[in-house]
Amino acid sequence: MRLPWLPGGHLLRMVKDLGLRSGLNCRHCINKAGKSCATTPTCKHVILHKLRKTFASVLSKKGIAPRTIMRYLRHSDLATTLMYLDDQDDDHTRAVVDSAFSGIDSTLAAKTTEVMGVGGKLCF
Repeated sequence: MRLPWLPGGHLLRMVKDLGLRSGLNCRHCINKAGKSCATTPTCKHVILHKLRKTFASVLSKKGIAPRTIMRYLRHSDLATTLMYLDDQDDDHTRAVVDSAFSGIDSTLAAKTTEVMGVGGKLCF
């Protein structure tokens, strides 16, 4: 099937070519014709499924709600979409949590430390 909005009408070929030009190829694959993915768009690791996963993960990191991503990927179940999403980086998560609690009074923080004890363990 030839898609009118794609040059050449072959999405996988276009994605593999982008992988080669952007340097994403592993440079170790050799196809049946003996061509290396170091010089031709034949890498076995550049596949459409990874493109979908990357798309979903980027949207998630930009703050798009999982249900919206579910609609974009045309999934019928949210659990399927959640499998596509990468975990957030620890630094990013820490920054979000810190900004959410940046307005807490320092005396409240001191009392919380008192109750929680040293090392974050509950002391009763």
